[in-house]
Amino acid sequence: WSDPQTMDAVYPLNSQPVSLCLIINNVDFTSFPVKRGSDKDAQSLAEVFSELGFRVLMCKNQIKEQMEVEECHGVKGAVLGTNKIPLIIKHITRTFRATEQSALKGKPKVFLIQASQGCQSVDPAEDNCGGGSIPLEADVLVAIAAAEGFLAFRHKTDGNWFIQSVCQQLKERCLRGEDLLTILQHEGALTEKIPHQPGKVKQMPVVTSNLTKKLVFSLHNN
Repeated sequence: WSDPQTMDAVYPLNSQPVSLCLIINNVDFTSFPVKRGSDKDAQSLAEVFSELGFRVLMCKNQIKEQMEVEECHGVKGAVLGTNKIPLIIKHITRTFRATEQSALKGKPKVFLIQASQGCQSVDPAEDNCGGGSIPLEADVLVAIAAAEGFLAFRHKTDGNWFIQSVCQQLKERCLRGEDLLTILQHEGALTEKIPHQPGKVKQMPVVTSNLTKKLVFSLHNN
C-alpha cells in the first residue's frame, strides 16, 4: 500500500549501472526434490534486469546464513535456505534499513520473492521483529509470489508463473513508462485470473509498498 499523494515524484536513477540486482536461486534442498524450473526463472530475471541497466549478481544454493543479505522454498512469513532453515522476510528487508547516515537513505529497495507461503508457520521465538510478516520500512517494496497459506506454482521447464509474468510485464510496460508498483499490481491481477481446475487452490501474490516516490525503469541498449 502507498499513499497516492506521495507518489507524484519519481526516484532518480542516474547511475550507470542503475543499481545491483542480486538473484539467489535455490534449487537443491536438503530432503526436498530438486526445484526444477528455477534456473529458467533466474535466467529470465537476469536478462530483464540487465536490459533495465542493472548489474546482475547470481548466487545459487544458499543456506540461511548465506542468504542474510533470496528465491527459495517458503513457509509463512519466511523463505528457506537449502538447509531448510527459515529466514524471516522481515529480517531480510531490515538488513537494508536506511539510517540518517546510510547510503541507502531515500533509495528504493525492491524484493521479489518466489516462494510458497504454505501452512507451516515460523516459530514465534525466531521472529523478534514484532508486527506483521510484511515490513513497513520507508522506500521498500516487497512482492511475494503467494499470500500466506497459499502455494506458488512452478512448471518444471517453463519456470514459475509469477516470475515469468513479472519479467514479461516489465519488458512490455517499462517501454510505456509505467512505474514498478503499477506493473506489479497489474501482474497480481493477471495471476489471480489463471484458470484452475475445480477443487484446486489458487495462487494469490501479494505486493506491499512503502515507496515514497514512483519507481520507473527504462530499457537500456546493451
